[in-house]
Amino acid sequence: MVWQEDVYVIAMVTNLSEGGTIKCAKYWPDNTGDKIKIDIFGIQLDSEKTYSSFLIHQLQLTNLKTKASRQITHLQYTSWPDHGTPDPLELLMYHQYVTKAMRKHPENKLLVHCSAGIGRTGTFIALDALYRHGIKEGSINIVEYVHTMREDRMNIIQNLDQYKFLYRALYESFRATIHPFSKEKFIDEVKSVLSSDNTVNLSNLRIQFKELDSLKPVFQENEKSSGFENMTLNMTGSVLPADRIRIILSSHVKGRGTYYNAAPVSTFTMRDCVITGQYPVPGAAVDLIRLLVDQECSTLISTSPLSEVPSSIEWFYPSPRGNMIFQYRVQIDEGVKITDYVIKSTIRIKASAASDWQDVTLYEMNTWHTNDKLPLEYRPILDVVSLLHLNENVDAENKIAVLSRDGSSRCGEFCAVYNAIQQLQQDQEVDMFTIVRQLQRRRPEMISVFEEFMFSCQTVSQFIEQNPDEVNINYNHALVGENIYANA
Repeated sequence: MVWQEDVYVIAMVTNLSEGGTIKCAKYWPDNTGDKIKIDIFGIQLDSEKTYSSFLIHQLQLTNLKTKASRQITHLQYTSWPDHGTPDPLELLMYHQYVTKAMRKHPENKLLVHCSAGIGRTGTFIALDALYRHGIKEGSINIVEYVHTMREDRMNIIQNLDQYKFLYRALYESFRATIHPFSKEKFIDEVKSVLSSDNTVNLSNLRIQFKELDSLKPVFQENEKSSGFENMTLNMTGSVLPADRIRIILSSHVKGRGTYYNAAPVSTFTMRDCVITGQYPVPGAAVDLIRLLVDQECSTLISTSPLSEVPSSIEWFYPSPRGNMIFQYRVQIDEGVKITDYVIKSTIRIKASAASDWQDVTLYEMNTWHTNDKLPLEYRPILDVVSLLHLNENVDAENKIAVLSRDGSSRCGEFCAVYNAIQQLQQDQEVDMFTIVRQLQRRRPEMISVFEEFMFSCQTVSQFIEQNPDEVNINYNHALVGENIYANA
């Protein structure tokens, strides 16, 4: 069918299996460079890119009889929950990439499929068609369009939740547009804000931040009930996680509850693999240890020197014998100054009932002092990002925990820079607007003032200028303690 109908782009909106049920047979090879043969067709996987909620495969489809070949862009959305609906912003980002792929083949048909071909497929087709119609004409009629679709395919858009989701997704799509910049354009935008002879109020980045400020969600008190019920465990009462998003501690410790002021966020390439949390309040160090164990964190990032954090004395002090914190033995080695701005340590944790130790690499930004609203240098964040890219495997089983005073400030700047650099490496462009918007969906307090937004942009701009020929990290900063250079 793909060959016959001259299809060049496939939007697949299902996983191969969900809930133990096979949803779709895999019709492309497993590994880059591999080939499979299906009847008279050969299919080769030329490349694969991983994003937080979807994959992009470049497939070479060859008719073995005629020897003719065709390049197929295959985009698989992987975050549509079984018996549910996805996050609107995540699906809109996926839709943006599908649209970008279709621009190369505007005269050809787009193939959309899920499992049955009516539920998710219909929802995505309606989103695509109505969005394009709305941008062109200024108005849409969802009821009429869905009725027209059902004349061609019965029961398309299968249930009420999918129909309601279509409204939400279209609402979000018309509220704001995507703002990707090339490397060169992004640097120019940052310089235009910093230039004294430019009208700052008219800069694109300032306009973007004002738009972000109007779009970020506001969680009501009843949506943060756990935070209010555990107010003594919060560093501040103004930054509380939403109940439906917060991390729930699962390991049992006598006298302790399930609450910790922490929330998951995604990187550009991996879903929910970063935990943004506050430092534990005095007397609650065991909750931080539980967080690291429960969430299988392999990396911990402190955005402040731990010597300036009052509660750190309860859990962070190097000792060869270790320290017992409730049922956990915690050992910490002597820190090594990896760069002028970062100290590296290893935390080893072992529950009394466990047979193995859990090792957590700690990166401590030792120059971003607690009284500094923003770092005096860009290097602390860039150094840690470089160390993560070179030394750490970040995925669902090796998560990163990032700590600050309230779990929002500093964490937001770090995550924004980290995600932007990943986007640069993946797509050779950066969209700080969408990156920050997605972070604020989990933590609305992140990057709450323009200075924080600009610092994040300036840090990314510095990274690009230090890597003019390629955005892949080629780390040659003066290092102490170990060699972490990699031509990567």
